[in-house]
Amino acid sequence: MFTILFNPNGGIKLVIFSILAYLMLAVTGLAVWLAVKGDKKYYWVGGIAMYFFSFIAGFSIGLLTLSISFVLLALAFTHRMGWVNNSWHSVATVIVAIVAWGGSVNFIDDYWFFLPIIFVCKIFGLA
Repeated sequence: MFTILFNPNGGIKLVIFSILAYLMLAVTGLAVWLAVKGDKKYYWVGGIAMYFFSFIAGFSIGLLTLSISFVLLALAFTHRMGWVNNSWHSVATVIVAIVAWGGSVNFIDDYWFFLPIIFVCKIFGLA
């Protein structure tokens, strides 16, 4: 058990982040599948799970996967407001979300994207 968590030179491997990242990807996949099958409230779950994945993967692909979070949260919002009546409305929502993500990534610092998670980590003494 401890050989998995500790490497030979004494440092601790942070496998928990890998486990959390894959868990968030699995939750996102399941939530999107359930949302496409008909229960649109699962777009919220998928968007938030992908947001956490983006935070965990922040040093490599975090900002790229944040686009998926933008899309899922935009779909959740527009479905909740009743603005989506056919599939073309969903396509328009996805396009607007990607454009909003592209502008945000170019003009807003990473710190502001993940401020809610940083704030919660400071409350619980994790940062």
